[in-house]
Amino acid sequence: MWGIGKLMRSAKSSQRLVEVMAAEIDENSGTPIFVSGGQDFTITDTGVGDYLLTFSRVPPSRIMSVQVTPKAAAGDVIASVGAVSATSVQILLWDGTDGTTAKDADCYVSMVVSHAADEI
Repeated sequence: MWGIGKLMRSAKSSQRLVEVMAAEIDENSGTPIFVSGGQDFTITDTGVGDYLLTFSRVPPSRIMSVQVTPKAAAGDVIASVGAVSATSVQILLWDGTDGTTAKDADCYVSMVVSHAADEI
């Protein structure tokens, strides 16, 4: 018989130790800061519209998904994910009017990562 809060057999999954990391970034007049979240990584401004998020604790075994969303009005900023490595993620922001001019802007970032050793 099932008890409340008890699982009578182990649950197995191919995606163990999955975690969602999220942050709200404010460009703060050219110096990006975390408004919320961000306890899992540090932020470095590597140029106009170019932020580098570096994991501040043990990096995940695998980064499964990265999403960046601009906080600006629709069409004002284009946000994209640049280079992704085992230790960092690059965020690129562009002026939405021409799509080619780099622009500092506020954004939201979310990542789905795995900490299971066999996910490497």
